[in-house]
Amino acid sequence: MHLRKVTKEGRVNIPVELLEMFRIKENDFVEVTANRSSIVIRKHKESRVCSITGKVSRNLYKIGEAYISKEGLELIQKKTNELQN
Repeated sequence: MHLRKVTKEGRVNIPVELLEMFRIKENDFVEVTANRSSIVIRKHKESRVCSITGKVSRNLYKIGEAYISKEGLELIQKKTNELQN
């Protein structure tokens, strides 16, 4: 359990360990919602973002549960070639 104070501006610092656990980095967007008893913070996932490059793209290939752009596939191919040599 991590106990934090709310500032007069309504801000709460999220512990670094939790940010790392959920792969939330500086400048990422989060969704803040609530239910009857809790405030819920989730990392926002853009549906048109390449899982490899992190860039928004209109032309994505769905591979398993991931979306990958042509640029992302090229990066995978380059890294695979490097590992084989």
